[in-house]
Amino acid sequence: MTRLFKRWLAAPRSRRGNAAIEFAILMPLAAFMMVALLDFGMAVNYGLSLRSATRAAIGYAVKNPADTTGIRQIVADAVGTQTDSLTVTTKQFCECVNGAAIACGGSCADGSATIVFVQIDTSQAYAPIIPYPGIPNPIPLSSKAVFRSQ
Repeated sequence: MTRLFKRWLAAPRSRRGNAAIEFAILMPLAAFMMVALLDFGMAVNYGLSLRSATRAAIGYAVKNPADTTGIRQIVADAVGTQTDSLTVTTKQFCECVNGAAIACGGSCADGSATIVFVQIDTSQAYAPIIPYPGIPNPIPLSSKAVFRSQ
């Protein structure tokens, strides 16, 4: 009986298998963190490519402001992937030198020149690999570019 009691007391001091248990506990957490980091990086990458695509489209829109199909195509080509949720909105607006909004083709009350702007708004939804609590799924990404054309 004393031998069994001594063995039972010695059991907690045995270190065999501790590394395997620690690995089994920490590995799912480490894997989740790696996937979350990858997901976050992909979302940032999609956001930056959407921003770059909007800038590329504004260069085309300055010369062809009425060609909304061409502008959308330039954004879709620059983004490359996941164009099904891509929305592109083009707007042309005018202001006087003092900042007052005016209809394009009209004249300013003080006789100053009319300034013409082209604005492109793009948005796209990014679906993460795993849904995360507190983060919307899909994640809305958007970009806006305004350029003074005249």
